[in-house]
Amino acid sequence: MIQLEYINKNQSITHYKYKLKSTILIFLILHSYISQAQTRETDPAYLKNNFGIWQKDESKHFILYYRNYPPAKKNISHSKLLEVLEGQEESLLEISQKTGIDSSTFKNLVKINIWLFSNLKEQRDITKINSPAFSIFPYRSMYFPYNLSHNKHELSHLISQEYWGLFHSSKFQMLIEEGFVNYIDEWGIKKGNFTKSAKKVIRNKKDYIQMIIDNKSSGAKLFVNPYKRDIIVSSAFVKFLIDNYGIEKFKTLWTLLKTKDNTFDEVYSKSFQKLKTDFYDWLKK
Repeated sequence: MIQLEYINKNQSITHYKYKLKSTILIFLILHSYISQAQTRETDPAYLKNNFGIWQKDESKHFILYYRNYPPAKKNISHSKLLEVLEGQEESLLEISQKTGIDSSTFKNLVKINIWLFSNLKEQRDITKINSPAFSIFPYRSMYFPYNLSHNKHELSHLISQEYWGLFHSSKFQMLIEEGFVNYIDEWGIKKGNFTKSAKKVIRNKKDYIQMIIDNKSSGAKLFVNPYKRDIIVSSAFVKFLIDNYGIEKFKTLWTLLKTKDNTFDEVYSKSFQKLKTDFYDWLKK
């Protein structure tokens, strides 16, 4: 049943950007590019009190908000709205399976808000955020135009932050954090296998991972088409770590990693250099 409701909250936010290029979603959370601000346009209270009546629908773990009337150019049916909720519930279970997080603990979480817009222009006009989608952890909120509302990327950010804490290494942000959330959404984003794609990206490049860390890869320039290559290789590296050493070690890496490479020694009993070499060998199999 759709209900109408107003929210009153005022919290600081962190919003996350990513870019859509050549039909592939390019996601970015690099520490140096995170915007931290007290922005009224993304505050739930501001959204509810300044843009008319929002329709509201709920599932077990999510609350969906949508303005299904003019100036929206194309209204979305209630059945389609319910599909968004059902899709995110399924994504939550998949994240649970891939991370080892006990799904029964989700009942203790504050429900996650989904702010859904009819199109990208409406979202940008209202939120003033020039990104196809983003999430705000203190608000437990995700913001989507309808056509991007089925991905797992932003939800993976919120759940990893909820259970593992914020990721603290700017040096490894692309490789580990972005690699992880895109690993979770591998088939939804790439429509295929990151490992297979990574082979094509790396080819004769001797140490592509180091190029990513040093910001010298072919995709180092933000929001350009080659940037997808960094996403593919980072996600394949995370897949390598999790498939070969397990999610618990990866979780430990997430929580301990700052900027020192020797954290890899502590967690995996191998140097970062050795893990990179093993990864490249793994890709050749």
